[in-house]
Amino acid sequence: FAMQPSALSLPDSIVSHADLARIERELRQIAENNRQAHLVGRAATPAHHMSAELRELALQLSLDAGRASDQDQLLSALSWLKDAAPQVHVSFAAPPTEAAVIQLVRWFRLHANPSTLLKVSVKPSLVGGCVIRTGNKVFDFGFEKLLHAAAPTLQKRVGAL
Repeated sequence: FAMQPSALSLPDSIVSHADLARIERELRQIAENNRQAHLVGRAATPAHHMSAELRELALQLSLDAGRASDQDQLLSALSWLKDAAPQVHVSFAAPPTEAAVIQLVRWFRLHANPSTLLKVSVKPSLVGGCVIRTGNKVFDFGFEKLLHAAAPTLQKRVGAL
């Protein structure tokens, strides 16, 4: 699959490596079902039986997930994405809402790379906020860090009461 790392803008519904793996399994199953259907003379899997994520990715790539030749291209694209798409790990103090995750992935895709994938985890010790890790940087927006940084000021002000 000949594509530059920044050339593919993923749909918002595809957020993580797990999403890519699920779509790949689905596409392989559809391809196998269609192959077997062809052998016995039945109709192929209709598009409405595919997940919205698979349909959106195929549309983004101008491919038909129901056509064998396009399935090969989609599988190549998925393989390329699993290997080459940048991944950002975001740890939250509490489970984020789906809307928050989508807003975050949109931001990364707009400002960093349109193929960015997120790995979201929960780290209760953060108290609040989040920590963002890329391949070579860590950005700590957790309240714990802010409280530690503000401790001397807080102690001084509380002592003045």
